[in-house]
Amino acid sequence: MGIFKNYLVLLVFLVQICDCYGEYPKKRLIKRNTRVEDAISQYDRVTRFGVKNLNEEVITVLKNQDIDNGTLSNKRRENFENLAVKPRLPKNLVAEQYWITVQPYVPAPGVTFPNSKLQYFDAYTKIRFTMLQDAPSVSVDSLNTTFSSLTLNYNNTRQQLISTKYDNTNKRLEITPVIFFKANQTYELEFNYTGWINGYLDHGLFFTYWLNNSWDRPTNGYTKATFQTTPVMSTYQVAFATGDFINKTATAKDGTRIGVWAWRGDGSTDWVNRLSVAINTAVSCYDALSDYLGYKYPLPKLDHVALPYTYYYAMEQWGLIFYDSDAILFHNQEDTSTERMDGIQTRCHQIAHQWFGDLVTNEWWSDIMLHESLANYFQVYSLGLVNNSQSDFADSLYVIQNQERMLQLDINTTPVIINNTDGPVLSDVVTRKGGSLLRTLSFVMGKDDFQQSIQQYLQTYNYSNADHFQFFDQFTAVSNGTQCPNSLTNIKKDAVQTYDQFDIYNSGAPTYARVLYEEAAHKKIRSILQKDNGTISISTKIRLISDEWATIDRDMVDLGLPPQLHRGLQILQAILTSNSSVHENTFRAVQNVIDSLLELSLDRHELDLWLRFIKPILINFYNNLGGWNGNNDDWNTALLRSRFLHYAVRFDIGDARQVALQFWNNRTVNELNPDIRRAVYCAAMWDDNGPVYNNLSAMYLQAESTGYYTAREITSIAQGLACAQNPTIIAQVLQLFGDEADFSERYNLYSAHTYFSYNLIASDVMADFLIAASNSSSNWLTFLDGYFCYDFTSYCNIYYYLQGMTRLWYTDRRLEHFRRVNATVVQNLRNLNLPTVFITEAIYYFDYYYNNVLLPANKRGAITYADMTRWLYDEYVPHGYTPWTAQLNHTFDPVQYNVFIRPYFPSSYNYSIGKNFTYDAEVSLNSHRQIIHNIRIFNVSQNVNTEIPLSSVVRDYDNAILILNLNQTIQAGWSINISIFYSGFIDKGPGRGTFLNWDYLEYSKQQSWIFATTFEGGPSARSLVPSYDEPSKKAIWYVKVQYPADMVALSNSLEESVVHLGNGLAETTFKPTPKMSSYLLAISIGDFAALRGVTNDNKLVRLWTWTGMQNNGVVGLKATIDTINYLTSTLNVSMPLEKIDVLALPQFIGSGGGAMENWGLIIGGYLTTLWNPDYSTTAQLTTSYDVTSHETVHQWFGDLVSPSWWNYIFLNEGFATYWPKHIMDVNYQGQNEYVQYSRFLDQERAFRFDESVSSSVPIIVQPSQLGSNYPLFGIQSYEKASSIIHMIEQTIHRQNFNTALNNYLLAHEQNTAVDTDLFEQFTQVAQADPNIYDWNGNPLNVTKYVQPFFYLATFPIIKVISSNDGITYYYQQDPFVQNGLENNTVYLWNIPLWREPPHRFLPWLTSQNSMNHDFPKGWFVVNPYRRAYARVWYDDNTWNPIQNQIQTNLSVFDPITRASFVADTYTLANRQLVSWGRFLNLIKYAGSVTEIATWEILNHVFDEWLISFKFQTSDYAKLQTLILNLLNSNSQMFFNNNGNWAHDLTAVIFTRLSCYLGSAKCLGLAAPSFHQFIGGCRNSAYGTGRCNTIPPDHRLIQFCFGLRQTPDSTSDVENLVQWYINNAILADYWRNDAVALLNSLACLTNDTQVERYLTYALNNQYPVEFFQSVADFDPSGNRLLNYFTQNLQAIVYSQHFNRIVSALALGWSTDAQLNSLQNFNWQGLTLTSDQSNAWNNTINGVLTTRSWLAQNQPSISAWLNANVS
Repeated sequence: MGIFKNYLVLLVFLVQICDCYGEYPKKRLIKRNTRVEDAISQYDRVTRFGVKNLNEEVITVLKNQDIDNGTLSNKRRENFENLAVKPRLPKNLVAEQYWITVQPYVPAPGVTFPNSKLQYFDAYTKIRFTMLQDAPSVSVDSLNTTFSSLTLNYNNTRQQLISTKYDNTNKRLEITPVIFFKANQTYELEFNYTGWINGYLDHGLFFTYWLNNSWDRPTNGYTKATFQTTPVMSTYQVAFATGDFINKTATAKDGTRIGVWAWRGDGSTDWVNRLSVAINTAVSCYDALSDYLGYKYPLPKLDHVALPYTYYYAMEQWGLIFYDSDAILFHNQEDTSTERMDGIQTRCHQIAHQWFGDLVTNEWWSDIMLHESLANYFQVYSLGLVNNSQSDFADSLYVIQNQERMLQLDINTTPVIINNTDGPVLSDVVTRKGGSLLRTLSFVMGKDDFQQSIQQYLQTYNYSNADHFQFFDQFTAVSNGTQCPNSLTNIKKDAVQTYDQFDIYNSGAPTYARVLYEEAAHKKIRSILQKDNGTISISTKIRLISDEWATIDRDMVDLGLPPQLHRGLQILQAILTSNSSVHENTFRAVQNVIDSLLELSLDRHELDLWLRFIKPILINFYNNLGGWNGNNDDWNTALLRSRFLHYAVRFDIGDARQVALQFWNNRTVNELNPDIRRAVYCAAMWDDNGPVYNNLSAMYLQAESTGYYTAREITSIAQGLACAQNPTIIAQVLQLFGDEADFSERYNLYSAHTYFSYNLIASDVMADFLIAASNSSSNWLTFLDGYFCYDFTSYCNIYYYLQGMTRLWYTDRRLEHFRRVNATVVQNLRNLNLPTVFITEAIYYFDYYYNNVLLPANKRGAITYADMTRWLYDEYVPHGYTPWTAQLNHTFDPVQYNVFIRPYFPSSYNYSIGKNFTYDAEVSLNSHRQIIHNIRIFNVSQNVNTEIPLSSVVRDYDNAILILNLNQTIQAGWSINISIFYSGFIDKGPGRGTFLNWDYLEYSKQQSWIFATTFEGGPSARSLVPSYDEPSKKAIWYVKVQYPADMVALSNSLEESVVHLGNGLAETTFKPTPKMSSYLLAISIGDFAALRGVTNDNKLVRLWTWTGMQNNGVVGLKATIDTINYLTSTLNVSMPLEKIDVLALPQFIGSGGGAMENWGLIIGGYLTTLWNPDYSTTAQLTTSYDVTSHETVHQWFGDLVSPSWWNYIFLNEGFATYWPKHIMDVNYQGQNEYVQYSRFLDQERAFRFDESVSSSVPIIVQPSQLGSNYPLFGIQSYEKASSIIHMIEQTIHRQNFNTALNNYLLAHEQNTAVDTDLFEQFTQVAQADPNIYDWNGNPLNVTKYVQPFFYLATFPIIKVISSNDGITYYYQQDPFVQNGLENNTVYLWNIPLWREPPHRFLPWLTSQNSMNHDFPKGWFVVNPYRRAYARVWYDDNTWNPIQNQIQTNLSVFDPITRASFVADTYTLANRQLVSWGRFLNLIKYAGSVTEIATWEILNHVFDEWLISFKFQTSDYAKLQTLILNLLNSNSQMFFNNNGNWAHDLTAVIFTRLSCYLGSAKCLGLAAPSFHQFIGGCRNSAYGTGRCNTIPPDHRLIQFCFGLRQTPDSTSDVENLVQWYINNAILADYWRNDAVALLNSLACLTNDTQVERYLTYALNNQYPVEFFQSVADFDPSGNRLLNYFTQNLQAIVYSQHFNRIVSALALGWSTDAQLNSLQNFNWQGLTLTSDQSNAWNNTINGVLTTRSWLAQNQPSISAWLNANVS
């Protein structure tokens, strides 16, 4: 017995063909012989999302160090050669047999030898070979050998040699005999020689060792072992091993002995038991492969040998496989399922090699895929063969582990097969890609044919060599000999799964390829995934996830395109929130992405926003994981538990922390399932203040010092320790890791510091700890591995330390933090008087890390974080509310804002791709849709400037509130400066908040982008500027904007300076604004040009448009100047700004219409602010003037005086709707009828809104009632409020009204108001006027008068009711809406009862019923001129005199009163409150008038009736006759405009209805005018605006009925339509003629022609409006249905299904029509849910029409039959 202190040597003989052969998997993550520069460059926190491997470092055994006492050298020899790169030996002989004898010289008990022989071996080899051809010499490979003798024998006779020559280049020995070698003769070569025993880092004959405290084995010296002769095999497969082994054996089904071997270790039973899993799974895998391959393994045994130290992970020698011990040794109570699975796959891989590589060997190394690709494929496939229930898991495992991994790496790689002479290319390309392609082949051929081909290959080439051609020939032969089951049809069926009419390609991931879906398909895929119940395979989901993220990465990194992270997040959201996606391999597919996104988010103020995305995913996984303990034989459950649970603990998912703590408190460590230990340790450390640390650190030290080869749990312990959140405990863990990393003899513990990577608290503690360490030379040089680190030959402690400290440091703030740490550390080191080299190298190391790790990380974050955060805001935070209802604490009043904005959008200015559609800003607090970079707060009171520490920042995303918690109390009266640096998002299209429009410049036709803002609704000003974003919080705004220098910047106030900064950038500083509300802030940037004017008080007015459109701004400019002049004069209050700009945008907030009244910078859509005389109609002209005037009125009402809160918005909108009528009346002489009509139309719009319980709301509600259910900017705030303001003005008289408004504006200028502030001003002036009194005869209190109108929903009906005897009458009021109103609310209004003829005194109706009045002689009218906001109902006795007067002399009633009769009667008849006969008798007068008010109402009525009665044949004909009779007396108005707006609008109605109903005169005018148009415009190159003599108002009818009568002009119209399509860039801005021409094609009577155009529209060659045009002008009503039926499949699969369906049943009402819809034959097609809803809506529309007809048709029909012949 003897003592052998530190190691035992094992000898392994291995003829190895290359340095890297057989490495699978490459588990080693630590390469200690690598320069630190390389190590840093491999740190891939800043590399691709799709490729990024962020799995934490594993603590590893120190396997690459030299033996401590230097007895043996493990250093790699300089003359080590890769034999495969040499030229191939000549094929002139066949080696038949080798005899090998080896005696090694290494230290061993009882063995003595001369010291000179240490690490050498003596050997004898005999080779028998037969010559294939004559040759003068033969060569053999020889490396690191010294020959003592060499003999050549032929027929047992020694041959004389001429020479033996050694080729140092190719490492070959050439032997030349006197008698040349003869073909077909057999020779023998015998060698005696000495060679070098390599260390385990090399190959050949090498040693490895293991550590033990003592050696007590018998000292028996050498023993000779002789092995049986092998079958024919390649030299590289020869192997033997000697050592002190233990083993377990078992017998396979075919009788083969399977053995698993390891060195003795500590000699315990437990050590032997660690071989149990390996032996059991080796037998299972062997049996499964043997059965599948159908070829008997030819050797009697198959041994698996575990080695303590080896450079490779496993090597597949025939019958004797060597492994790194991690692949063999396994303990159920210590090792995780992940480690178990790694070992099983490795063994299955090597067992597969016994057939693929050993039985059949590649012809040359270029065909190494015949070994490695097949072994890679079967290492996973065999898992399913062993256990069929695990086959689906194995398939998805292959996809994520091999196919996806290789797709990530397959960039600029070599092919699987390399036809060159440079030796083998063994890499992931060969293994993973080759295996993936074999998997594809299996899918294409079918499993049975694939298996048959594999078996045939083995039968054909056993004990020999093959190349890839011979391999694939076997598949070809099988395919040609059978009917391939997977025909192209079946392949399409299997690989392209159809869900909800949409294909998911590469379903099951059989193909080695990625699939990219365009945006619409991507959206559809997501909707399918969200509804998945398990029918979509895990492999498919892995492909969808991985392909999306790989494409994102490619586009961003390789192509330089803007990041598209939102697409990847959408896919993750759609897949991972489904129960059916809870799977180890889906989580494995997303783990790196989740970690990458966590890195980006954890150290940001938006972390909670990211958690809104990730937590539902983690909750879904946690809830469906299967618990903390379960079936470990189910690979999915076991592996997922191991991988996932620590995420559940870290993110506090469900009860994860509580359950983990229960495990910690209630069980000993060895009772814990190893899969859950990391999570349990993490939970225990999370809130620990010391006890848990003491326990875990002791376990850590014990494992480090005694665990040796088996304590892999040290990784779980270290990971758990790194979960600590207590800074004191974190510092202790750091010290523990540092100490052990420096002194450990067993483990490489440097990587333990990386476990802090996702611990935000730890990152700051580590920074402080690093600084503290630099204050002590011993700490710096020992803890941070100082001396060792600076030789730059390996990873060292500081590398891992910085990695753990800075993993989350992606921001500019963290870059500055690192620079401060660096500077402090360097200064501290200088203070220690260390040698200069250490300081120099420290500076170099920190600089290198900063430049090569942190700066790229910062850039990565800048590129990706904005896109990710934008999507998170879009998905998880309300985009905006109108209004936001949560109010701020009112303890602060803002004084001023200093705002700097730099937007990034496509322009001539170059910027980083990550900045696209964002802006950078700084403001000196509501906050919404922003990335906060830095916040600083200062007390600037009394000339001090002291920073106030910020303790925390809280984001209330749902209310868009930024809460800043301070470390000290702010005293009343202090002046506080809040400085915030942040970035925000620009909506890529028109919308609210900060948004973009785009235009096409007339001079270049190039697209140009426009940046603009609008903040009254939606995201609000808080989305641009963190602010006190409430209307009452007015402040002065100082604005500075940087923008592309070739553009113009605009804001609320006039420009103070414009500076060109260079590099294509300019900066405009604007003058400070008056005090104003934040929602009025406005900024816009674009390629603008302007028209200019000046008001009477010298205010500058500019109307801006994108360049080329400014000449269309004449009307808008006039409206602005007119409004300023009028209000300044009428109200005697000047606008306190130097200028006012009006900016017309191409899309504004979603269309070309609408506008926003920002103070000094009105921004609106061009269709409502511009007017083009060549194309715009009269309605568009009046709209342009009205809208621009409306927004200008706001400069007083809303801007100068703002509502104190949003429930008083009528103070803005009511006046802005009221005043333009007066301004228009003053400035356009002769347009009074239009002005009166316009006000009447406002009232009608308000009434229609107020007539339905579903839409009617009060003008003013309580703040708590505001929100999504209240339409803040609805009709009640505009037209209804305006109508009531008009009623107030009529009540108190115009002069008093103007005086009250003057007082109101002066009292509240640059401030805010509530409703009573306004009403009290009206009351004051009214009560000062003795002619104004209330219902009691007292001075009028306007507040009491109007409050019911503002605070109650709906409106009153004034009923005029006569007594039974007809002598008296009385008034009654009722709410128009009778059902569904709020309970416990009294619906009574104070109604002034204007009457014609008038009462002597103005009576009031304040109760439900008035007193009786004497019935006057003749007629009387209540509410003439529509002064009061009420409708009027007359009973028959009070109505009949009015009807008689109308028939006798209607001129006694003004046009508005007459129109009121029509509107009120129609509304009441629809409610069955009066008869349809009354209405129809009333409208007879319309034939004798042309007034727009009456005809606007009738136009609405007739349109509804012509649709409803369209297929009620007899009634429709009489209705047609009735309408034509009314129209024909005014035929002089057809196609006629005279400049009077009321006349021209009426003419449009007359012309349209007359031609539509077949008026001969109208049609007679349409045809020649159309012919003239075609003649003048068919060759126009500039559109049709000026070559047509018919005004734009009438062109729709001219084109439709002109072409219908002259269809030979169809080709001309087609050409003009195509011209507009081809020139859409500019022509689309004025589309009236384009739409009218397209519409005219629908008017053709030739169904075949129309069907052709419908196909154009279906194929997106024509605008989609064409479908509705066909419905509108189809007298049969069947065109769309016929086309729909004939093209059903194309339409069902098109994007236009819903649009077509919504139009195809226009006016349908018959039984047959309804039946055709309800029983439609879908020809086997399946509709999507959205399509089904559209179809049902069409059916419901028909049912609604039928219901209306059932109730109203009988009485209407009776009247028509009696009155129309």
